[in-house]
Amino acid sequence: MSGSPRQEKYIAIDIMEQRQREELNNRITHLRLLEDFITTDLAYYLDLQTQIVNKTIETISFEDLWYLFRPGDVVYARNQGHEQLYKVHSLTGGQLRRRNHTRDEMKDRRNVTRPVPLDGVVYTAVEESGSGTWSPFMIDCFTMGFDGVLVGPIDTHRQIKHYSRRCKITDLPIYPLRFHKQEWEVTAKLEARGRAFISCYGHKSYSGITITRTKQGPQEEHFQGDIYIDLREYYLRYSLERPHFGTLQKAAPDVTEVDEGKDGRRFFDHEVDEKITKNFICSHYSTMEPTLSNRGAAVQDSPEVVQILGHQVPAYLFRHRKYVHVYVENVKDIDDAEDTGWEDLVIPDGHRNLLVSLVENHTKGGVTDLYTDNASEDASQIDIVRGKGRGLVILLHGPPGSGKTSTAETVAAYTRRPLYAVTCGDLGLSPREIEHSLREHTDRAHRWGCVLLLDEADVFLTRRDWRDMSRNALVSVFLRQLEYYAGILFLTTNRVGVIDEAFKSRIHVSLRYPRLRLQETQQLWEKTLARIERDNKRTKVQIKFDRGALLAFAKKHYNQHEETETTWNGRQIRNAFQTAIALGQYDRQKALREAKMTSEDAEKTGQKKGMMMRLTTANFRDIAKAAREFEDHLTNVRGLDHYLARENQWRDDMHDPEAPEVKKDYGRSLAPRSSHGRPSDYLSPQSSTMNRPRKMTASSSSSKKQVAEESDQDEEDIFEEDLSDD
Repeated sequence: MSGSPRQEKYIAIDIMEQRQREELNNRITHLRLLEDFITTDLAYYLDLQTQIVNKTIETISFEDLWYLFRPGDVVYARNQGHEQLYKVHSLTGGQLRRRNHTRDEMKDRRNVTRPVPLDGVVYTAVEESGSGTWSPFMIDCFTMGFDGVLVGPIDTHRQIKHYSRRCKITDLPIYPLRFHKQEWEVTAKLEARGRAFISCYGHKSYSGITITRTKQGPQEEHFQGDIYIDLREYYLRYSLERPHFGTLQKAAPDVTEVDEGKDGRRFFDHEVDEKITKNFICSHYSTMEPTLSNRGAAVQDSPEVVQILGHQVPAYLFRHRKYVHVYVENVKDIDDAEDTGWEDLVIPDGHRNLLVSLVENHTKGGVTDLYTDNASEDASQIDIVRGKGRGLVILLHGPPGSGKTSTAETVAAYTRRPLYAVTCGDLGLSPREIEHSLREHTDRAHRWGCVLLLDEADVFLTRRDWRDMSRNALVSVFLRQLEYYAGILFLTTNRVGVIDEAFKSRIHVSLRYPRLRLQETQQLWEKTLARIERDNKRTKVQIKFDRGALLAFAKKHYNQHEETETTWNGRQIRNAFQTAIALGQYDRQKALREAKMTSEDAEKTGQKKGMMMRLTTANFRDIAKAAREFEDHLTNVRGLDHYLARENQWRDDMHDPEAPEVKKDYGRSLAPRSSHGRPSDYLSPQSSTMNRPRKMTASSSSSKKQVAEESDQDEEDIFEEDLSDD
């Protein structure tokens, strides 16, 4: 019998409430089971996670590394001995392998290119495939890079090999930055380095280790000198090394970490890592996209990006004419207060102001944009052909050691421009190779606003001859490049007589450097001694000398060799000073050894004699004797240099521009070009003695040498007394 509708309603409510109570009881039971599971089975991991968050944990086991890292973490590592920060974007591995690889899996693995870790650890086939072994814990991370145009992430891969015992977190090859004991100091230091990376552009100074990447591996070399950093030019030249921004590769998971049961079920947890990685990339997509930037300006206001910039940057070494990688922390700005040596340069008075005004006011001297013609619209175009005649070509000619190369070097330093020195060996041999190399060097020098120096340029300036087509091709190539070069070019030669006539109209200024006379020789000695005195103010070991005695020696040495025209040139004087200082340093070290002391002991005890070396005329006399013997031997073999140069029409060292012009009588037969004996006369046994350079007799030479030695010995005795007073 059915009840009333009201009764049926109450019965339905009771049934529903009963079901709700049963469902609630089931949920409570499940929650209790979950609570028991959490408090029993997961208690260790919860406590581990709490310690990691609070940074109270100091050691960790290999199987727990997954809990230490998370995508988005900034991690700390040392790369080739240098501190580097990375940002994690993916994690995988670090698990026990449950089975061996199958044959098909091994075949597939050989066809898969796995990322090469930075730590260089290579695993054997047994380590990578054996059941019961642990897969390495792979950390996929990235740094920020700059290629001169774009700023973006550069992916890399680090791994931690399995270890058995617990390890200190700070002893791991890579670990989260928050566990570093000096977290804030490291962050500030690497942020400053990142900002230095951004400012690494243009002409810089470097002192430290350079890295050259070769097929045999990276090669390190110490370098000190000027460099130029131009990332865009580098990556245009070496396109294979251009970083691939925005492509974050993920290490493939190890399939042997997955176990397949008899019922077909698979225990697969790689999807968890993939989901976490996907969430991180999606949430940081805007910051990981490559961004256009003018020399890194786009990231200057982002400390989290600046601090993960790299620690190396490609740079061009002017001295070696090649690209290497340098460390950012060793890159310094050019010191504008540094002595350039321009004032110490001994050259004719008229040359100094002319050279500086030409170089400083050259319209194309500044740095130009890459592969664009940014010539000023206001610049006048004198040549009827656009693009021709914009350069500044200066020829410096004269005998060796007269200051030609030093002029180009000091002019570049004085005007704060890089000196780009190129030798003939840098250009090659064949006309095609020379044209390519010459265009490459001239374009680069013009783009960077350098002073381009082609030393000993007579190889390419030699007059053409119809019998040597290869030589003619080289000269033609050089003439063509010279015509369209828009930068500053210094050419030096000591064989001005061999220059082809076509070059005369392409050279804007030609300056002759005569050989050093007595006045210039004395000036050079005085300026060198003054430079030594300036260096004494900042060096620990003092160089003591008697200025008057050394200048007297310089004058005496010049007078003794003036008759045979074998006086020292500027380079020989510099070499003599370097050798004399080395001899003085040897005498100082010898005295310290006899006293059973070291330089450190002398510095600590404050003994002046131990921290002092002598620059004496005795050392210069020994150097002059060795040089004279070599010079006499060469003279006996081939004759005097200035005679030989004039005989071969290379140059005329005896030319006096102020002497009255001698009118030639072309109707007569040619007479000897000077009253001096020619090298052929000097070498020929049949030549008359009146044409040979007059030599001192053995008795006169011996007497002069004895007088010089007595004078030098007197100076030595006086100098010894002065040093003993100190």
